[in-house]
Amino acid sequence: VQWLRRQPLLHYAPKLDTVLVHAGIAPDWDLPTAIRCALEVEAQLQQRDPSAWLGEIYGDLPNKWQPEQHTELERQRYTTNALTRMRYCYLDGRLEFEEKNAPSLINNTELVPWFAYSKRTALPARVIMGHWSTLGYYLSPEVVALDTGCVWNGQLTAFCLENEQHYSVDCGLD
Repeated sequence: VQWLRRQPLLHYAPKLDTVLVHAGIAPDWDLPTAIRCALEVEAQLQQRDPSAWLGEIYGDLPNKWQPEQHTELERQRYTTNALTRMRYCYLDGRLEFEEKNAPSLINNTELVPWFAYSKRTALPARVIMGHWSTLGYYLSPEVVALDTGCVWNGQLTAFCLENEQHYSVDCGLD
């Protein structure tokens, strides 16, 4: 846990035009905002004793980015949720945290994958993310999704930035 809470929530590699995050980048954020928000949460995680902060940070609200209306804690909660829990957002840009199925398996026409949100702020880099095992491996010019369900006895998948190839191995957890 000590090692994990000192790791970045977002890694930007400008020479590779790549951003690495666990779940995604909030649809309303540009890259400088995402970096700034991630650094703010990282500072909280890296304080000597983050237990009080951790006790306050979990929750589903706020689910819409309105920084001028958020308290510091609300801004940090939104950031944590976007970077670590997000899969879908509503058509009005609010984040949704309950649906875990792949887009082809949901019937809610009000939900879109965060990276397919029509009003999403364009980023200057491709986002590589995990967190969404039911989505599986997904490749587009803007996003590479790598969670292929190793924890559920699926596969572990890696992506080579230089040649755009992905490599998967069975987890063999049985």
